Amino acid sequence: MHELWDAEGVAAAELVTVLPTTVAGLIALLQYAVEADTDGETWPRDLVAGDRSGAWHHLLIENIAEVLPGMIGSQGSAV
Repeated sequence: MHELWDAEGVAAAELVTVLPTTVAGLIALLQYAVEADTDGETWPRDLVAGDRSGAWHHLLIENIAEVLPGMIGSQGSAV
């Protein structure tokens, strides 16, 4: 059973270290995150992903905040 928890943590860390490069990719990541978390308790709250740690959703939001301005700017909109 311990291996399953480890695998879940590795998968969660992979998802929050991916920086989507397109709006479609960002939407797909967000849709997956919502669909997979049916009870609000699915994602780890004490995740370590590279040099960052914290709740999975917080790390995801940090990534979105990092990539979204570039996505919006590349579409010709002001940030």
